[in-house]
Amino acid sequence: MKTSSKPAGAESDVSTLIELLETVVDIQQEHGKLLARLASALAQPPSEEAALAESLRAIAEAIERRSADISTLGEEIRRLPDLLGATLSAAFGTYLLDKE
Repeated sequence: MKTSSKPAGAESDVSTLIELLETVVDIQQEHGKLLARLASALAQPPSEEAALAESLRAIAEAIERRSADISTLGEEIRRLPDLLGATLSAAFGTYLLDKE
């Protein structure tokens, strides 16, 4: 007879994993925007040096603001293998129990 198909912590581990991956996507989108802005700034004619400098300054400020988030994200990404391992281990354990 089958009981619960998921261990108690597996669902929260999966939710945490999904949230972390969504954060990765968000930060990658921000990086893409910064790179697009940098490419646009570099494509400006030399006569618009002030606009280039302003754009580069804005990019530098945006990177500074995001550095704390990136550091936190790095810590969370380093946790992913353990979270994934725990989730898979729990799911496999449940599978084996259900097979008995």
